[in-house]
Amino acid sequence: MTKRGCYLGVLRLSQNMVGSTSIQRQREGIESYISAPHFSGRLVGWAEDTDVSGGLSPFKRPQLGKWLTQRVDEFDGIVAVSVDRLTRRVLHFSQLHDWGRENGKRIICISEGYDSDNPRTKERSQKVAAFAETELDVVTNRIKGGVQGRLANRSWVSGTPPMGYAIKSVPGQNRKVLVRDPGYAPVMDRILGGLAEGKTLNRIALELNEAQALTWSDYRLTLRGAEPRGAYWQQTTLANAVRRPTFAGIYTYQGEAVEGDDGSPILIAEDPFMSFEDWSELALRLEPRKREGEVQRRTPKHLLTGVSLCGCCGSSLGSTSVSRKNGRYHAYYRCSKRAKKGACDAKMNMRVSALEAIFDEVFDDAIGDLEVMGAGRKFRDVWADKDVRSRNAFLREHGVSIRVWQDLVPRAKYSAVIDFSDVVGMAKAVDLWRPDGMDQLVIHYRCRAEDVPRAADSRPLLSIMDGQL
Repeated sequence: MTKRGCYLGVLRLSQNMVGSTSIQRQREGIESYISAPHFSGRLVGWAEDTDVSGGLSPFKRPQLGKWLTQRVDEFDGIVAVSVDRLTRRVLHFSQLHDWGRENGKRIICISEGYDSDNPRTKERSQKVAAFAETELDVVTNRIKGGVQGRLANRSWVSGTPPMGYAIKSVPGQNRKVLVRDPGYAPVMDRILGGLAEGKTLNRIALELNEAQALTWSDYRLTLRGAEPRGAYWQQTTLANAVRRPTFAGIYTYQGEAVEGDDGSPILIAEDPFMSFEDWSELALRLEPRKREGEVQRRTPKHLLTGVSLCGCCGSSLGSTSVSRKNGRYHAYYRCSKRAKKGACDAKMNMRVSALEAIFDEVFDDAIGDLEVMGAGRKFRDVWADKDVRSRNAFLREHGVSIRVWQDLVPRAKYSAVIDFSDVVGMAKAVDLWRPDGMDQLVIHYRCRAEDVPRAADSRPLLSIMDGQL
């Protein structure tokens, strides 16, 4: 048996769209809850179920079901951000509650304040589950009625058509179908040609940006006589379109291809861009790779992912690793618009270790010495107990940001502005003693307030610490 205090994080999403942040938000909420000083415990794993309905029993879910039935000795409790991430059925909620009581497992739902160790919270959470069940039944019945009508005449009902397709009314019939949009043919030819040559989605996106090809959303704006927004192609944009069955003209229900009585997929396009067989092979090739049984992690590897920003254009800095000839790997923070032609002139590229050293220095000097009330510890001690993911979740939850410039001022390779944003909430979260007047904390590193371009940071700043540290 494991020691008391080992918890399983439970994540669920009804439909997993490429680029969706819902799972990530759930993960961050759980990490923030478990890493709080008042909570005694640690995470030992994740049960991540995507494309799973809330009406499915927790014991039958692909990931969670295995933990509940086969790995029950590896954890002491489960944590979800809300009741409906566990289930949308009152019966299933009661079954899970009884299972936890019989097996000595604690069940926590953060949003509703449900804790199975506290019997007074069960009734309130059952009411929430009952509401979720009613909502699920109404939505399901409504969808089923619409599905039957659409299947009866194989008609496209409403909504924006998939990338590359236009909606066409069938003469003499009360239905609409999808056809290839002739105005978007040059763009689709580039995409299909790149896929046929085995190019990566990232490479295809870069080539589309170089050719100044309109994205599907911008093209749709021009059809309505509006000005395009100038959106850039990204790998996720392409993946979101290409990996959907609608790319092959297949009728879908809740993101899944619908089959007819003979087992073949139902077509809703007159002339699809590829056959269902070819699309299936393509979707398999583009599927993110992960080891068997391993939950794909979307949590950041580096502390300042989602926290650091390019001082020039304000875009987030993503992290990447580069292999050198000597076999060593170096991780860098790079502007997310670095590869987009004309989007950012700075081309920010900074070693992860260098930026994190600056942040650690400023962070420790600013609040490291603040005392945790009643604990006899300083904040730097609490911070040292957190792992990278917990630290990152804490910083993002409280809106901490660091803007970085290269060669902003003479004799300084890098300059930065660190904004602690919700410093009041941050102090409350870890019971810090906060000096009077510390309601805002913005620190300049190797630059002054007047050096910072107004276009990049237009808010008034309170400079607590100017010059070099």
